[in-house]
Amino acid sequence: MKGDENLNQIEEEENKIVDKIAEILNKDKPWNLRRVRSRVNLFYEGFKNDIEKWYGKDNIQTLEMDLLFGFESLPKHLDPNVIDDTTLVAAEVKFFKELRKRHFREGIEQSLAYALFGPDKLCLWHLFSNDIKNERVQEFTSAANELIEGLKLPIIYIAGKISNEEKMLIKGVYSSVNDYESELKSFIHPLSEARKRNPLLANEKVRKRREILKALLIHSK
Repeated sequence: MKGDENLNQIEEEENKIVDKIAEILNKDKPWNLRRVRSRVNLFYEGFKNDIEKWYGKDNIQTLEMDLLFGFESLPKHLDPNVIDDTTLVAAEVKFFKELRKRHFREGIEQSLAYALFGPDKLCLWHLFSNDIKNERVQEFTSAANELIEGLKLPIIYIAGKISNEEKMLIKGVYSSVNDYESELKSFIHPLSEARKRNPLLANEKVRKRREILKALLIHSK
């Protein structure tokens, strides 16, 4: 059916984008980025028992983390919340080729769900086609940002327009930086610096899942 076809097309476009982001950043890393992985299937990579327990063995849901970053942690005296040498950031990515029938709330639910797996930080990226008028993007992103900040959600929200899909150059969505194209390694700078933290890390079960998450980032091929 047409609705399903549209959803599949959106998912294919987003998959291509997250794979490209990981490819570029792993080749040309910022100084503090250890590694990034794209499309991490959490069911097959260490969390099978948890997911089966939550959903039931007859109702398994796909849980795929779009991007998993590992940054070199700041020293304890600069960030007392640091757990170990690597700061893990889980990012949900939503791409908007057009805004018709799309919602500013997209990705918030997924970003929050990642918290159960123990990343230090949660992130939501809203990326837009360069063909969408900047005014519309500003209205759209301001609603998402107002929701996240107003409810004090532990999500780092980043938005931009893809001006060059091959090189993954990103334009800011606000007037002061409209015409400035940023490389990915500059665009992701807020991820390592932001002070927002995953509040579920106070839970010992979540801390143990964090150990698995770190291992599958650092040690997997």
